[in-house]
Amino acid sequence: MVLDWLRNQECLWNVKSENYRNRKIRDKELEELVKQLNIPYLTQEDAKLNIKSIRSQYSSELAKVLKSESDAGRDDIYIPKLFRFKQFDLFLCSVFTPRLIINRGK
Repeated sequence: MVLDWLRNQECLWNVKSENYRNRKIRDKELEELVKQLNIPYLTQEDAKLNIKSIRSQYSSELAKVLKSESDAGRDDIYIPKLFRFKQFDLFLCSVFTPRLIINRGK
């Protein structure tokens, strides 16, 4: 499965990884991801943008979950809408330290 492969390629999603800022390694892994997905007309740039989108969506959903846990009773916990949130959470949780949304009277 592509998700398992992606989890092992930390240079594509883990900003704490030594290879995250190594363009040669990242480009090589993005090229391999495009091959793994085998989707016509998918480019490395498309794959890169999709990973960025998943990270952004995950971060947003995680913040909503944490905010609902701190604000509400157990019955009112926010349920993430991101497809496969739980699978992404298995490896992205180590990278994100979400800031809780502060209610400023809005």
